Order: sequence, then structure tokens, then C-alpha cells
Amino acid sequence: MENVSGTGIKAFLQASHTFPVGIWLSIFADDKDAVSSDTVNINDTAMGVNGDMVFWGTPNVVPVKFGVVDGSEDDKNLSLLLENNRVAKNKASVKDIITLTIMYPDGRKKLCVNGVIKDGAVLSSVTSNARRPSREYTFHFENVI
Repeated sequence: MENVSGTGIKAFLQASHTFPVGIWLSIFADDKDAVSSDTVNINDTAMGVNGDMVFWGTPNVVPVKFGVVDGSEDDKNLSLLLENNRVAKNKASVKDIITLTIMYPDGRKKLCVNGVIKDGAVLSSVTSNARRPSREYTFHFENVI
């Protein structure tokens, strides 16, 4: 029997300018996925005129998304990272390069390298039942080791 519990997952994030020493992430959401990654297209295919299939490798970014409790220390840190890398009128990005190590409760580790913060909510939301929902931050990485 396999234990598929995610309780105890944590991540260590380093950002070249904003968090060069690194920060721990572990205050994950109850209303969004704590850690998620969309599927990645690694091959494309086509059919030749005689019905022969051909394929080729397609490099793509590796997406990683975190859901964290709004207002938590993790949210404050990721919000700062987002703001430091956001471009706007009269505002430059610090252009952080991000390295991320995800540590699963079963002992597995994944190292995500050469990444950037892609998106996140700039402001906190409030739902119709007066709750501040958890916030999500998305990263894209060049490779996973």
C-alpha cells in the first residue's frame, strides 16, 4: 500500500537579488492546491502525406504554482518577490533568477533551476462570504533535476 499524503511538504526558494540566502515555504493554502505543476508538452507529432508519423522534441518551461495563506509570512515574501520583479511605469524589475528545491514528505526532492516568477495576484481578494482566499504564485523554470 502506498502512502500518498502530502502533509509535511516544504520548499526552499532562492532569488538572486530579492532572497539570495533563500526562504522556506511551508504555510500552504487550505482552499487551493499547495504545490502544483501543469502538464508539459515534450513532443509534437505530424503525419506525412503517406500516413507516416514523425515526431520531434519540444522544449518547454516547467511550471510550478504555490498556493499560500493570504497574509502569512510565505505570502508576504512571495508578494515582495512578485513586486520586485514586476515592471511598471517608472519601475524596473530586479530580474531575479530563481532556484527552487521542493522536498516531499516521502523523502523525494526536486531541484528546479533557472527560473523566474511568472505571475501572482498583486492585491489580496475578498470573497462574497468575507474571506480572504489564499493566493497563488506561478514560476517557470528552465529545467528540473
